[in-house]
Amino acid sequence: QSTWDQIGEWPSEFETKSMLSSIVENTALLSELVLYFPDYINELVDKEAGMKQLVSWSFTACNDQLFDFDEGDKELFHLALQEFNLIPRQDDYINPYSKAAKVAKLQQELNEARYEQNVVNKKTKKTKSEKKRSRLQSVEL
Repeated sequence: QSTWDQIGEWPSEFETKSMLSSIVENTALLSELVLYFPDYINELVDKEAGMKQLVSWSFTACNDQLFDFDEGDKELFHLALQEFNLIPRQDDYINPYSKAAKVAKLQQELNEARYEQNVVNKKTKKTKSEKKRSRLQSVEL
């Protein structure tokens, strides 16, 4: 049964509206936090018993049928769901703030620096060998 079916029509009581508002606001905040601090937030959620289930419930409560989110909010929730592994990750999903992504980026930069250094070294070696050849030629004269 969907959240909309459970709630029925939109509540008229202030307290109920306030609770629904808090769920949406806190789910949005949690989404931002998990995207910017993925390793820390995932560790906290995994460590606390029942927290993963609560997170899953909060995203279920914030479904498109109940609330009219703009495209930015939908994308935020979609990325957060992937980060929490509540839905399968897309093949191209990478969170640039995760430790794994940072390590991969540093490794790539290191490999590029090594490649550039090898290119410079090869040019330098050619220059040294050319100097040696020119010295040998001058000695032969």
